Amino acid sequence: MGQNREKFIPLLKKASLLFGEGKYEQALKTVDEAITRNREQPFAHHLRGEILLKLSRKSEALAAFREALRLEPYDFPSAYRLAQLLEEKGDFKEAFFHYRKVYFLYPWAFDIEMKLEELKERTGKAVHLAGATEEIRLLFRSIEDMDKKNIWVWKQGFKEEKT
Repeated sequence: MGQNREKFIPLLKKASLLFGEGKYEQALKTVDEAITRNREQPFAHHLRGEILLKLSRKSEALAAFREALRLEPYDFPSAYRLAQLLEEKGDFKEAFFHYRKVYFLYPWAFDIEMKLEELKERTGKAVHLAGATEEIRLLFRSIEDMDKKNIWVWKQGFKEEKT
């Protein structure tokens, strides 16, 4: 397993170089080999999605970006690409969801705010961008609360071991 992961990084670098050179078929084979060595690396799936887009294999690219987001839910580039593909496909509701995620991750992106407004009209959804800050604040507060509980549980366990 360790040897597989050691070979993963050079393969990923090679796939990136091949992609940059426009050798998309070779890049795809290389990134696929890298993924067989480490399936849990979101960037590899994102790169696979980008390569598949260049090869006009959009449904497979969608799956690659979804996998990258499954592994790393806050992956801005994959969320953005997925939103673009879904919009292009006509799945405006899901595209809206992913553009909104992108907006939460990168709220100063003017084009994302405009895209959300545009999709709001297509889907009939209300966009509450002003509330995004509050939602993020609540999310971080819940994470802090979980951390406090985990620390308390750890301290309690430590006290019990000492007695």
